Amino acid sequence: MDQSSMLSRRTRPILNFTAFLFIMLVLPFASHTIHSNASPASVQAAPTASPVIRLSPANVSVDPSRVNGTFSVSVILVNSPPINQWLAEVQYNYTVLKTAKIDYSNSVLGPDAQSLRNCIDGVPFQNCDSGSKGDQKGVIDVGLYILGDVIVNPPPTALLFKIDFSVSVSLPNLYSVLHLFGVELDNGALKYDLSNGLTTVDGYFNDTYCPGPSVSKVLCTPPSVDISVSPLSPSVGRRVTFNATTSSVTNYKATIRSYLWTWGDGNSIDGTDLSLPTHTFTLVCNCSVTLTLTDSYGIYWSKTVVVSVHVFFVDLAIGDISVSPAFNVYPGTPVQITAAVINNSTVPENGSLTINLEGKTIQGAPIKLFQLGAYKQVATLTVTLDTSGLTPRVYRIDAVVPPLSGENITRNNIKSAHIQLIDPLLRGSLSLSLAETTGLGIVVIAAVGFALIRLRKKQSVLNEPL
Repeated sequence: MDQSSMLSRRTRPILNFTAFLFIMLVLPFASHTIHSNASPASVQAAPTASPVIRLSPANVSVDPSRVNGTFSVSVILVNSPPINQWLAEVQYNYTVLKTAKIDYSNSVLGPDAQSLRNCIDGVPFQNCDSGSKGDQKGVIDVGLYILGDVIVNPPPTALLFKIDFSVSVSLPNLYSVLHLFGVELDNGALKYDLSNGLTTVDGYFNDTYCPGPSVSKVLCTPPSVDISVSPLSPSVGRRVTFNATTSSVTNYKATIRSYLWTWGDGNSIDGTDLSLPTHTFTLVCNCSVTLTLTDSYGIYWSKTVVVSVHVFFVDLAIGDISVSPAFNVYPGTPVQITAAVINNSTVPENGSLTINLEGKTIQGAPIKLFQLGAYKQVATLTVTLDTSGLTPRVYRIDAVVPPLSGENITRNNIKSAHIQLIDPLLRGSLSLSLAETTGLGIVVIAAVGFALIRLRKKQSVLNEPL
């Protein structure tokens, strides 16, 4: 989903960011055993300076003897800066849970707040993008804003809204993640979202049992999902690499059954071995990329990151290559070669620089791996060429930086220089440069031609009659 369309910005004076201490809010929850750990695997403290949107209670393990078939979850805001609007999107398994009621009457923005968006279970009440992730079954997409130049300074812990769910009690082995995949806080001058300083803490609803290491069964726990992205702010047409290799299962003897990647641009992939996928975005967007990892018991967990796709100028170029010595080099003489790569791009880039001998890697020569800032930042590489065993002649030296995907200019990714190796027998005044040797050859050819003319002339004179 393109989060750039989630909230419209309005100009406001820039306000100082106010940091608050984190206070956990635990709400009463009838007929359920509540575990308030902030992640499926371990207890994590919320950041003390960054804003956090979390669920309370975070993890709900259901008592099988429940009879009421309902429960409530509050969406809580912690460490918030001053705001005048918010948006929150919650995804869940709609075959297990049904949205009974959304209540934001006690929201942090107060009684004067207006509805910004209201889309629940695929029913587009207000400002829902048709076909978007927020306009589907199993998604709550709501938000509020305040008209005029009104800014609210939230308390350390504040309520955004409350969700009442009804549970399909007739189904066995109930399980659903409550995933916060698209959230924003805004005050007109500053915006906080998943790509800019905002943290989310998901929750889950669970009545599913898995085998235990020492007992017959225990309540299942979700996998641990971790994602890194490179580059995080790519250019349109640039290949982006996603790394989920540090993700893992938590249930006893479980294995990873599938990786489901949704790219936020209408495309997705699903497979058993997709821990290192790549994707190319073809449009400018703030794309919410979500990985849903499912284990062999059917227990899953999701994580969303925002990839900001822009139109950038991308160009890595070989700036210069120098060879010393370059001429009159006897085989066996060490030759020092230095090359530079320049990042002409408007964004930081990384890559590799190599120096080759006529297309082949120089034995023992290093490869320069670099990370360069934007706007003419430079990295250099120096290698020493051992000319022992090379036949006397002129050799080409290439400095090469492999083109990046989506690179605008690729004709300057290679630059060449030359080395002249000469026969060791040509010493002293006979040891001439390449240019001198060429000139001398022309003189010698001219002299030989003149002598042949004279010889032919002398022959003709001798044969003339007296």
